[in-house]
Amino acid sequence: YLLGTFLLNPGCALFLPGQNVTAGTIVFITACAFLVLAATTDFVSGLHAHYKGQNKLTAAYGTYLVCMLMGGILFETASILYWPSFNTARIGTWTFRIGSFFYLGGSVSSFVMIYSAPIAETSRG
Repeated sequence: YLLGTFLLNPGCALFLPGQNVTAGTIVFITACAFLVLAATTDFVSGLHAHYKGQNKLTAAYGTYLVCMLMGGILFETASILYWPSFNTARIGTWTFRIGSFFYLGGSVSSFVMIYSAPIAETSRG
């Protein structure tokens, strides 16, 4: 997730007036590919651990996995829709917005998982 997130910043700068929109689109496509790769890895490893009995798939964890994967797929799709010759930037914008809501859902699910987990007791010696 980290590499994809870092690449989004220079990609945004390339969409400023007078900059190279095609280069910005390429950077966004690359960044979002990293986001999809990370989300897919989380999704597959989470399901694998669940089926091996190593991890209980709670509703919050399942929601997190699905939302992060869908957010990544929608961001990748939106990035491709911004290719200048496609003339589909308006659809791309709405796809980014929907993807953002999925990422928000994943973040809220992560928050729920963190704050609903039992706190480990520590002993002082």
